[in-house]
Amino acid sequence: MNWFFKLNEIYDKEDVYDKNKKQLLDNVFVLSSDVPQNKNKGMKRYSYLPYDQVYSKLKSIPKEERNWYTIIPLHCPVDLVFDLDMERKDNPQLTKENEPTIVECCLKYIVQCIQDQLDISNPSIVIWKSSFETKMSYHIHVIFQQDNNNKAFEHIGHMGRFAWFVIRTIYDAYIINHEPEAQRLMVSKTDKQNNNKPYFLCILDHNVYKKNGNFRLPLCSKYGKNTYLELHKPQQELFLYNQYFPHHLINNEKELFNFCLITRNRKNEKENLQKIQFQEEVDLPFLLNQHCKNNHFMRSYDDNNIRSTQMKKRNRTDHDDDDVNIKEKQKENYDDDQNNNNNDNDVIDFEKLFACFFKNSNNNYNN
Repeated sequence: MNWFFKLNEIYDKEDVYDKNKKQLLDNVFVLSSDVPQNKNKGMKRYSYLPYDQVYSKLKSIPKEERNWYTIIPLHCPVDLVFDLDMERKDNPQLTKENEPTIVECCLKYIVQCIQDQLDISNPSIVIWKSSFETKMSYHIHVIFQQDNNNKAFEHIGHMGRFAWFVIRTIYDAYIINHEPEAQRLMVSKTDKQNNNKPYFLCILDHNVYKKNGNFRLPLCSKYGKNTYLELHKPQQELFLYNQYFPHHLINNEKELFNFCLITRNRKNEKENLQKIQFQEEVDLPFLLNQHCKNNHFMRSYDDNNIRSTQMKKRNRTDHDDDDVNIKEKQKENYDDDQNNNNNDNDVIDFEKLFACFFKNSNNNYNN
């Protein structure tokens, strides 16, 4: 297994990537790992393996070296995944005992959106836990492979669009409908640079939905930490998780691991893979009514700025000036990415979209 210090070195290999089709070859799984010798956070090395070797290779190395991440290429079918994070200092009432209840509240909105927007009633859900003393952390994997239905999102941007729909649903459930379950998924903060103006943060992080993003693999930890992603087993009192967990895999760690690799690039899977369809158009947020800070969506406490997803859409011509400002700001702050495909209209680069609100964007986000 060879490691490279630039991702492009892997994409340049003919046995990995088809440059004409702009996609990985079948059965290639691309991964990254933290560089042990480097003290700076975020530096990675890259490699690739056949899907059927990922689990065995990972288990063959010492546990302290298991800091692997899935690389999510642009043109690759993917399963749905959410990153749930909450700092304990942001919620004094958060305890290890009530963490599962918060996860269950999150599942309520995820399942609701899947059923309403994707018209899928029987997803499989597997959750991996990596909480520690100062932080609650879960990865929620949703897979659509039951009852002869083999579905996936077309690519990471397609999945990111739906993830935004879920996050927006939670915001509206809290701010507009004042639902107590949604309240548990929000954190109240103050903007010290803006006269301590209050704002909300949803604990589902949207920033993971980006081309070539790093998403930590199950059974792995970030380098230098002892917080491994371990299976969050279903419990009887957690109704939704218990209902949608694939119980036939509960004692099969390898199959659960392979079930949660996110990318769907196996040849036998791709042959019968169906693209997930939205029941209605999923729009991006109204920029004038929502803003971004520190790579998170936020809404103001001002009820005059709140708009429900059910309200009538505004005419795009009303935003011509805003679109011009956004494009000018993007041009100032970002260079063209050599790996970008400008014809992928569904791909959402949230950092570029909200460039006018970013002061210190982090282009090497690792989850």
